[in-house]
Amino acid sequence: MPGKAVGRRWRIASNGSTTVVGSGDAGVLQPVRPQIWVSSDPAVWVRVDVDPAIHGTVSAISATTAGFTAFVFDEGARDSMILTSPDGRAWVLAGRLPRAATAGGIVGGVVRTSRYALAVGGSADGQFAAWASIDGTAWTASARRSPAPDGAGQAVATIPSGYVAVGTSGGRATAWTSGDGSTWPPGSVDRGSSTQSSMMAVAVAPDGSLLGVGAGDEAGGSAAWDSPDGSRWTPVEGVPADDAWFAVLPTAAGWLILGRRDGIATAWQTDDGHDWTPLEVPGGVAAFDDAILVNGRLVAVGPGAYPNVYSSFVIVEGSP
Repeated sequence: MPGKAVGRRWRIASNGSTTVVGSGDAGVLQPVRPQIWVSSDPAVWVRVDVDPAIHGTVSAISATTAGFTAFVFDEGARDSMILTSPDGRAWVLAGRLPRAATAGGIVGGVVRTSRYALAVGGSADGQFAAWASIDGTAWTASARRSPAPDGAGQAVATIPSGYVAVGTSGGRATAWTSGDGSTWPPGSVDRGSSTQSSMMAVAVAPDGSLLGVGAGDEAGGSAAWDSPDGSRWTPVEGVPADDAWFAVLPTAAGWLILGRRDGIATAWQTDDGHDWTPLEVPGGVAAFDDAILVNGRLVAVGPGAYPNVYSSFVIVEGSP
């Protein structure tokens, strides 16, 4: 997040007919540059051109009413640029992300509603931030100060009362709720004995209950929290000992959680948060960074299990 090294995770979005993924180049001999790939067929992917003057890695990507939006965070400048595309193939610079609070920022997650898109993240000076847009091109900083303005959002979802965002504050897992995207009071998160943790993804079940997943302590380790409404969070005990979890999706029978253990992607199914069933994962995937549902099918993306794992990605389809 702002002020620290940014892990280059692959991010994915789809409008049903076109799917795009984004991340950043290795940046060993040159500044990190965004890379975006597009597909209308899961077996065929084409890398699209992005202005070489734009530096950074894609921190979040979303389908919008006008096409697609990608947020590119430049770690050196500690600021983000907005790229938009009508079809996922031709991308143009829409401008700089409006400054949140007193500094630039990074977007961690985006959710699309029937009226607009809402993005959450953090400002470069360490405050939780949110932005809203009607068309995915013009964005407005929407978050006003809350009782706990520090932190950074990693993911956001819609709930019956508005929105819930999850992430970190003071190095520990945190959640915020909002009715309209402008004020974000923090929820109550029971972090157990962990002194360092983060919620990296959140999903909402049909009954309105929520599950947040991430990492749980200094040494690494998967963690999960459940909540009935987004305001009160309780740690889920006895979770499998992965390194971290990066994605969660609701299923007809419970939850699907995706992550990483010892350089290999992992996937788990749970009906109740107590019994965990490991799912078979194809070889050659180092981690699952992000996942979405496309026309009823699960599509997950992550780095390939090669020496320079962030130079390539792997797409995996499955049944949710």
